[in-house]
Amino acid sequence: MAAGIPSVQAGSIVATIKPVRILGFHGMNNLPRAPSDLTDQTGKATPAVIVNADVADGFVLKKRAGSGKFLDLPGAHSLSDGLSVMLAAGGNILYRLDGPHLIALKALEGPPARITYLELFGIIYFSNRWTNGIYDLNLGKVRPWGLDLPPAPQVQITEGDLEPGQYALCFTTRRGDQLSGNGPLTRVSWEGTLQGLKILNLPEDALCWITHPNGGELFLAALDDDGVIRRRFPYIQPLPTLDEAAPPPFTHFAFGHGRIWGARENKVYYSAAFRYENFPHLYLPFNEEVVMVAPVTDGLYVNSRTSTWWLNRTSPDKMVAHRVGDGAVSGTLVYAQVRQKEIAGNVVSESLPAWMDARGIVIGTNIGHMMHITDHRLKMNSFTEGAAFYRDIDGRPQTVFSLFGAPTREMDRTLFDILRRGKLFS
Repeated sequence: MAAGIPSVQAGSIVATIKPVRILGFHGMNNLPRAPSDLTDQTGKATPAVIVNADVADGFVLKKRAGSGKFLDLPGAHSLSDGLSVMLAAGGNILYRLDGPHLIALKALEGPPARITYLELFGIIYFSNRWTNGIYDLNLGKVRPWGLDLPPAPQVQITEGDLEPGQYALCFTTRRGDQLSGNGPLTRVSWEGTLQGLKILNLPEDALCWITHPNGGELFLAALDDDGVIRRRFPYIQPLPTLDEAAPPPFTHFAFGHGRIWGARENKVYYSAAFRYENFPHLYLPFNEEVVMVAPVTDGLYVNSRTSTWWLNRTSPDKMVAHRVGDGAVSGTLVYAQVRQKEIAGNVVSESLPAWMDARGIVIGTNIGHMMHITDHRLKMNSFTEGAAFYRDIDGRPQTVFSLFGAPTREMDRTLFDILRRGKLFS
């Protein structure tokens, strides 16, 4: 290859071309360094800026493929990545993209805000700061994420075989095999003779739960056809969703260790194990607003804009948070295939979380170590927001990051102008 190098003479500008033979390209490096020849001893160059090109295997520089408009979607944001269907928001409407057609699914509450998506077992969960929901792939419809809690039972003492004492009762609602948490408790007591309890307001598709005499665990009540609990204990099916509820809207959430972990303000909420629509009234507290949650095999990364914490273990009641980094740019989390080692000639890769912080691109390992892979090679302008996705281009893995929003520090104007116009020289 040959590269053109302009020369400048005093009093005038004379453009001259000096051919330079380049045998290949290393990855770019734009950090300040001592002046040197354009190529190293092997004849390979290390560019300070690469625009619309990739450095492929074999030190080959390849032009990136172009792009074209797929369809019009005013105010487009939050395009899904890696789902069975493609979802996106246009302003405050959630759409499914069906070829060149847009199918409106749901009007979203609040101002436009970035949406997180997660697909599990034919269900797509979605949420942003203001609203959340579920897109059921089998039904092709949006429904609420979780069930509303039912009212408190209204009861009347009547004839029956229940022993005297104090009882607590509650309802749960159900949808298919989905069971809500319990609504408010009602307490009733009597002395003397055996009695029964008539339920006056059992909601449709609801179950009633009751304690043994004088308190204890809640069990499924044996309701007769006339709505009366009159048979004696023991009851044997305990309430599995005690003190659980539908989740609040999350700014970001992720799946790991049999749970969904959701960030809201300075808290990380977590679902009940393997019940992704039920969340206990529990959370992990932090001293800064959480913008990102990244589960890995042995724990969980939690990121604010200025701090990254490593939470070892996989059960929330055993986790301990340790600060291990300087935060993350909101929206830049992506799971990428990272080469770990080579065994018998085969490359072994592992899916690990990667994100952007103020220093560049970070990879989080499964044991809480962070690898800053661009810290000593690239200087990047830092912004408040970003996006990322992972893809395979002709067998080559590639992770793409984009930064936008307000700058967080003084920018390199030369670099900014090059990226803005998409070419080295105007």
